[in-house]
This record gives sequence, structure tokens and C-alpha cells, in this order.
Amino acid sequence: MSQLIKELPWDSNHFKVKIGRYLPTTIADPDQEKSFRQEFFAGKFDCVYAMLDASDVHSREAAARNQFFLGDIRMSYALTKKDWFPKEPQRRQGTIPAEIRFLNPDNAEQVAQVKVLSRDLSVVSRFHFDERFRPYVADMYEIWAGNFIKPKTPTDLPVKTVIALKNGWVAGFIGNKIVEEEKDGQKVRHGEVVLVATHSDFRGQGFGRAMSEKSIDWCFEQGAEFVTVDTQGNNYQASRLYESVGFRLQDMKLIYHVWKQYGFNK
Repeated sequence: MSQLIKELPWDSNHFKVKIGRYLPTTIADPDQEKSFRQEFFAGKFDCVYAMLDASDVHSREAAARNQFFLGDIRMSYALTKKDWFPKEPQRRQGTIPAEIRFLNPDNAEQVAQVKVLSRDLSVVSRFHFDERFRPYVADMYEIWAGNFIKPKTPTDLPVKTVIALKNGWVAGFIGNKIVEEEKDGQKVRHGEVVLVATHSDFRGQGFGRAMSEKSIDWCFEQGAEFVTVDTQGNNYQASRLYESVGFRLQDMKLIYHVWKQYGFNK
């Protein structure tokens, strides 16, 4: 039988418990549910992330029966190049009271401001809603922000952070990266919008849309065939923003945290 759970060393080290990820997107039947349980305990996991297809009835029933902790409903969006460029003349109408630009990774003050915003963003995370992860979440988001501000080595795929500057202060940011995958024997690039934040004092002023447009342009300039972004199911403002610039919903996942002392309780 193929492996069902992959250990996640970074998460395990950060959260100080052994964490894995359930690899399938469904718990298809009672046999697979039993195998999941057996591998969970045989691997001595404390917690396993399970990202399950929201439309699969047996997966939902298994999650409820075994007391999985529902941390999030993930909405996954994608935007293709053909859906973006035909709209070029209609975009960027009007002005916003901010300068939209790329973050200079050597500007220590602006980098520090982005990291502060990333810590604030952590409160809408699925990890924040799970009290067992909550003490570690703000630090995790700051680390994530640091990872896409500058590539670790010159050979890494491109990363870029777009910021909105208001009176010299970082009012919002979007972190972007390029991902390369093998498809039909060829390498295909796509862009990923990783983290999106606007300071609460500046929301509703068009900063998010302007930063999104610059981020999407950058991704396609790097040779991306499409751009993806994920958001929480209850973040209606983000969903409206992404759909307004051309993103379309591709998938919904129920994200569970399966804890040893709760889910799969022996």
C-alpha cells in the first residue's frame, strides 16, 4: 500500500510536535480510513493536516466521526494569461493615494514593516484558530514573509514583493513567487500569490487591487502560464478582489488538523 502520510520536518520543528500531511484528497472508504488511522499511530504523529475534497461525502463523514478539527475552507483561484491580457485597456482606471512598487529587499526599514504586517495577517490563519498552534503562528508568518522577500541563493526561482507606500510607510504588501513543474517532458512555470495584507487603516482604498495587478504583471513577465492564489472561505473581500481582476475559483478544500488526543482517539 502506498504511503498516506508525509512527515513535515519544518512544521514539526516550528510547532515542537511531530506533524505530517495526509497525501490523498479524500478518505474514499472505510478501508482507507482504517489505513489512515494505522499509519497515524504507527508513525507516532501528534498532528496531521488533511486537505479534503469538500464535495466528498465519505471524507466529511469520516472527519466528523473521528473529531478532526476543521481549521479552514481553502478557496483556490487561478488566472490564465489569456484571461488577463485582453483586459489590459480596461485596467488601472482611476488613481489611488499610494505608490505601488517593488520592495527593495535591502531596505531594512521597509522589510521590517512588511514583517510586522505579516504578523498581523497571522490572526486570520487556520493555525491561529487552532489554540494548540496559536502561540507559534505570528513567528511563522514573519518567517514566511522573510522567505519570499529575497531568494536564499542566486539559482532559486524568482520571488518578488509588491508594496503600497503611503507617506513613506508600507500600507500593504503582496508576496509572489514563481514555481516550475514538469509537464509532458517540459518545464512549465506558474506564479503563486503567497501572502496578501493591507493595514486596517488603508483598506477599501484600492490598494489591494493595485498591488494585485502589479503582482500578476510580474508573474507573467517571468514566463508564468497562469497565476494562483488561495484564500479562506470566509474572506469574502479577498474573493471579490481576486474575481474582479480575473481569477476564477478552481477548487475548495476542507482543511482539518487531526490531533492524536482528539481525532483518531484510541
